[in-house]
Amino acid sequence: MTDKTPKVAPGRPSGTSRGRAQELSTEDWQHVDTVIGKHRYPAKNRAIIALLRHGLRIGEVALLDVTDIADVSDDLTGYTLREWITVRAAITKGANALSSAEERQARQQMTISASQLQEILDDHGKRLAMGQNPSASDYFQPLKDRTPTTRKVPIAESAAAVLKQYLDWLLHEHREQGVFEPCPTALDGNGMARASIPLIVTQRGGRYNAAALTQHANNILQNWAGFPQSSTHSGRVSLLNDVVRTPGGLIQAQAIAGHRSGGTTMEYLRPRENELRDTIDNCL
Repeated sequence: MTDKTPKVAPGRPSGTSRGRAQELSTEDWQHVDTVIGKHRYPAKNRAIIALLRHGLRIGEVALLDVTDIADVSDDLTGYTLREWITVRAAITKGANALSSAEERQARQQMTISASQLQEILDDHGKRLAMGQNPSASDYFQPLKDRTPTTRKVPIAESAAAVLKQYLDWLLHEHREQGVFEPCPTALDGNGMARASIPLIVTQRGGRYNAAALTQHANNILQNWAGFPQSSTHSGRVSLLNDVVRTPGGLIQAQAIAGHRSGGTTMEYLRPRENELRDTIDNCL
C-alpha cells in the first residue's frame, strides 16, 4: 500500500508547513530560557540558543570551536571570552563544510525547459553549418564566485554571561568528569597551530553534526517551549528582522548574516501584525 503520509521537513512537527521559520519576540525568547532551566544541561542549551540568536546558522554553530569565541590558556583550563564570534570562512554556508562532493557538484547543475533546450540545439546546428565551433559558454553564464569569507559577529552583553557559564562547565566540570577530550591540533588562518576544541559538544564529548544539533535545537523550541512553527532559523530571522529596521540597518544586517547581496538580507524583512494594524488604522 502506498504511504499517504504528508512529507514534512526534518524536525518540523506533523501538520505544519515548510514556510519561513517563526519570528520570536523578546518575551518568547524569555519563555524559551525559562523552559530550558527546567531540563538537563541548561548551560549548554542556553549557549546554543544564544548563538542562534546572534544570527548564526545551525551548521555554523555545530562547527564552532572554543577558540572562535575565547582565548584559551595552554593547559586548556582557563579562558578569556572575546568580544566577537569569529565565523570562519571554512565553516560558513558557502564553504559547504558539511556537504559531500556529490552535493557540491549538484549545486552546479541547472534546469532548463524543453523549449529552451530546443532553441539551444537549433542555434547550435546553425552555428555548425556556418563553420563556427560553439561551446557551452556561448549559452550559459559562468557560475558566480561563491568563495566564502570570514565574518565577525559582536557578542551581546546579555549573551556574554550565558557563554561564560557554558565555558566554565565545558572546560572545567566536563573535563574533570573525563568525558571531554580536545580534538587534534589544527592550523589557524596564519598557519599557526591551535587547539581545535568543539564549542558545542555532545554528552560523550564529541562534536555534534548539523543534523543532530538541528533536531536537538528544534526540540527545545518546538516541544519544550511550544512554538511549533519555529526552527533553528528563528533566531536568525528574529535578529535580522529587527536589525534591518534600524537606521543603516541593512548594511549591518548584511554583515551579520554574511550575505553577499543586500537583496537576500531584505528577504528577512516581513510585516508584523502590529505594524499592519497601525497601517490599516492610519489609512482608513
